[in-house]
Order: sequence, then structure tokens, then C-alpha cells
Amino acid sequence: MSNKQIKIISDGTPQGMKVFDVDGNRITGCITAIEWHVDACGGAEAKITFPNPEVELIGKVTNG
Repeated sequence: MSNKQIKIISDGTPQGMKVFDVDGNRITGCITAIEWHVDACGGAEAKITFPNPEVELIGKVTNG
């Protein structure tokens, strides 16, 4: 998994929450939840939930 930079701007309401990518483009769609956490050492993590995302997966199949 690669880490990407995002910017979250909020006025404190769900309607006022905006998410942008590193280039300043607004990330749109049906975002149903945003969680963020800052630990005691200053590390930060944000999780954004999109319901029913379209995905494309490539993987290796093995037996057993």
C-alpha cells in the first residue's frame, strides 16, 4: 500500500467537509465517513470510507 497526501477541510458539519488530493483536486463521490487519528509521537492517519467502491484487482492464485 502506498501513502498519499490528502487535505481535509471541515467547518464541523458533514455538509462542510471537503477532501482534496495532493494537487488540490477535490475528491468527490459518496464519502460516508472520515476518521483521523494523531498518535503521541505526532504520526497521523486518515481513513475515508466510500460505500460500494468499484475496484480492479490483480493477484496470484495458489492451491492450498
